Amino acid sequence: MAIGIIYGAQSGIVRRIVIPDHDSELQGHVGPGEALLILPDGSPSDVISATAAVAKATGKVIPSNRCEVVDVQGVVRGVIAADPVLDYLPGHTLRQLDDQ
Repeated sequence: MAIGIIYGAQSGIVRRIVIPDHDSELQGHVGPGEALLILPDGSPSDVISATAAVAKATGKVIPSNRCEVVDVQGVVRGVIAADPVLDYLPGHTLRQLDDQ
């Protein structure tokens, strides 16, 4: 079976790694603003390897997925893994950290 890497089409940030029972199931995992990279069976399926594969396939420098969650007063309330192009938290701003 192939391995599917779902990533932000604009950012290149890996969002999910899918190892399906059947290759035909991969397209069903792709949402709005996302793209699919299909890797052959046996490829590494960890986030670091997936990010490297997306970078190689797209030619992009993939930014960090670490984002501060900032409230309306400007106070940092936490740090999460997110794609600020696609993700949002009502009443908060996601500020991408440059820590790669």
